[in-house]
Amino acid sequence: ATADLVELSADGEQLGRVVLPNMTKGFFSPAACALGDRVVITGGYEGTFVEAFDFGGGGSWLQLPAMPSARLRHAVGVSGGRLVVAGNGNSLVDAYDPREGTWKAVASTPYQSYHEFLGFCVLGDAHSVLAIGWRTP
Repeated sequence: ATADLVELSADGEQLGRVVLPNMTKGFFSPAACALGDRVVITGGYEGTFVEAFDFGGGGSWLQLPAMPSARLRHAVGVSGGRLVVAGNGNSLVDAYDPREGTWKAVASTPYQSYHEFLGFCVLGDAHSVLAIGWRTP
């Protein structure tokens, strides 16, 4: 798979574009976010696969530990320095700690968040995550 980095000005104008090296795997319907000086790509039809482009470590793609469960059309964000994933009909919220290099379930929602209706954001204190999805009691 390929990836491009586009630099934007404060008013949204494109300032530049960098074509990144090819990823080690192809992805379809993954999620992505920034984690420190890395851009992390998770899941998609590859299921549990996680790959990161390391801007600070030589500019290359790195394979990270696989997620505990497959995620397709899910959401990913950062909370408290950890990568957090939610969604795909799974009621668990999993987090990856880059300092320890491990994943663990950190929360469970009372419903399953299906991919078609998932929204995700980290609230101001960086320790609270809001996941919005279709409720299936």
